[in-house]
Amino acid sequence: MSKRKDKSSMVKHFEDLYHYAAGPEEMLAQVLTGHLAIEFLMRQLVFMYDQRLASLADELSFARLISLLRDLELVSLQRADVLMQINKLRNRYAHEIGYAPELADLLPIFQDAKSAFTDYSGGLKDGIEEMSSSKGVHSLEYKYHLSELFLAVIYDLHQEYVARGGDEETPTSHSLS
Repeated sequence: MSKRKDKSSMVKHFEDLYHYAAGPEEMLAQVLTGHLAIEFLMRQLVFMYDQRLASLADELSFARLISLLRDLELVSLQRADVLMQINKLRNRYAHEIGYAPELADLLPIFQDAKSAFTDYSGGLKDGIEEMSSSKGVHSLEYKYHLSELFLAVIYDLHQEYVARGGDEETPTSHSLS
């Protein structure tokens, strides 16, 4: 028997579905935009590594893109693991209608990210502290912890891009769409 919760009961009427689709929760928006920004930077890293791989990278799924970055040694195994956890979180939103993460879904990602990425703002540390003492996601006092997670990842990937010769301000034009 699957451990997945049946969320189909949240859609009792099509109007419920419309509200779900039209009014995404704050966390959903943070996960989707963060995931897209990370994916964009991963493609930029591949382009900086070897422009001939850009078209291949553009065709890869997020998970396969992580594998490529790992194989090319553009990200460490530790960072690749965090990126896979982020992808799993995004996939749960994408494939489980009504998915709402619990602290047990988020806390391990933050803990691993704190070890793998630079916590410039202290947001990962603060998120871990608050989640460790909170009773649930909806009781979190600071609702932008997910943004802090994505900013830490994005910042470090951007720094890697610049270290490999990328312009600090302007991404390569091959994948701006």
